[in-house]
Amino acid sequence: MRAKLRLYLVERRIVRLAFFGFCIELACMFLALWFPLPALSQHVGPLDLKGITRYSPLACGVYVLILAALFALWWWAWRFADSHGEETRSRVPLILAFAAIFACTLGLMYPVNATDLFQYVFRSRVLAIYHGNPLMLTPQDFPGDPMLPYVGEWTHIPSPYGPAWELLAGAVAWLCRGQLLPTLLGLKALVVVFYLGTALVLDRLLAVVAPSRRVAGVLFFAWNPLVLLELAGNGHNDAVMLFFIVLGFYLLTRNKAIPAILALVIAVLCKVIALLVIPPVLIILLLQRPSWRARVGFLTRAGGLAAGLTLALYVPFWPPWESIAGVLGETTGRLGFSIPTLVVLALRSLISPHLGSLSPHEARVALFVIYDLPRWIAQGLFAVLYLRLLIHAWRERTRPAVTAFRSLFTYLMLAPSFRVWYPTWLVPLAALKPGEGRAERAAVFCATAALSVVVYGYVWGWLRAHLDYLGIHAIAVPLVFIPPLLIPRLLRTRISGQ
Repeated sequence: MRAKLRLYLVERRIVRLAFFGFCIELACMFLALWFPLPALSQHVGPLDLKGITRYSPLACGVYVLILAALFALWWWAWRFADSHGEETRSRVPLILAFAAIFACTLGLMYPVNATDLFQYVFRSRVLAIYHGNPLMLTPQDFPGDPMLPYVGEWTHIPSPYGPAWELLAGAVAWLCRGQLLPTLLGLKALVVVFYLGTALVLDRLLAVVAPSRRVAGVLFFAWNPLVLLELAGNGHNDAVMLFFIVLGFYLLTRNKAIPAILALVIAVLCKVIALLVIPPVLIILLLQRPSWRARVGFLTRAGGLAAGLTLALYVPFWPPWESIAGVLGETTGRLGFSIPTLVVLALRSLISPHLGSLSPHEARVALFVIYDLPRWIAQGLFAVLYLRLLIHAWRERTRPAVTAFRSLFTYLMLAPSFRVWYPTWLVPLAALKPGEGRAERAAVFCATAALSVVVYGYVWGWLRAHLDYLGIHAIAVPLVFIPPLLIPRLLRTRISGQ
């Protein structure tokens, strides 16, 4: 009788998880039908959420309700799985099956929050059709290309990504003969494959490091609404980077140090931000060596193989030192939707009215103070904090997933440029190590970032006559960045006070 009762309770919990998944799929289906990729891609030029819905208050309300439903369902499902980990860990295939269904459904959704997917298409055509170097050439170098109108405002910059991504995208464009809709669907399929691959590898990793959290951890990543909307829905190539980061951590747990480093190097060669993850991993690997001689030997072997892999992937884009302009501009030179951007806009509003009364030298200094100094201060502060995190990791033997999470979160707080999908970088790391408020911090960050689309889109459109750039950033930037900083602290304070 006791065994039958236990089986009944387990099956009831599985049905409850399936109910959460079914409700999330309904929301995904609604979005795919509301924004159908095959139909909307026929429009010449990129569209976005507010443009498609024509700033409709009703559409805004519906979209906010969908976001609220997705995040609420995901959070309830995660807390439920986390509190019943032992009973539900044999049902990981259910979580992965729903993840595949969500991804395939959203794979048919038009990318409503960014033009990046269309930029991928154009740059993949540069490589596959024109046999050019997308890491050096810009879309405006091909004025006769019929897909140039789809690139939007980014016609003047080369690819900000690495050779690993451009080779993958170029292969898709070659298979699809560079045609718009087939290449869009092909790139979406590529991103979906890597998203599902990340979920699978995360499952295997959790089976080693935290078996009781397998369902909760996989669900935390694979059902995360921002992950679903921005990776599967909007087709961002961050899915490829995240796959190789998680693969690197998995190989690390299998004591395959060199393959782990090479996997992380490939992640960097997709998006350079993954470089922040390598030092925490190296610290643990070096601490595992018994002597400095063994450590130097390991660094020599790993560094040589990493350099060889990097040069091999850069061969089609030779010379590599001329193919990193877009990467450097993306990580250091651009401003947008961030705390440093808000500071720049505030300084501009204070200083710009007085520029006409300044001498040429004083004007140059004022422009430096407005546009360059905030970015330099933010980058310098991040460098100091990142170094501090690495020193702490060395002294305390901090797990690399924890240090990587802290490093990426710190970067997002201080980065000159921020985009709505960037918090997805935190999600698999929080799934691995959810303690100390990391899961809550990642969840809140994902929610506020998703909501910022509504603020920058609808709210600004309705109030454009009354709000300039500074005004809208003064609303949106605190909304995005303050809750992830404060809410986990408030939760810990509340728990400790009980």
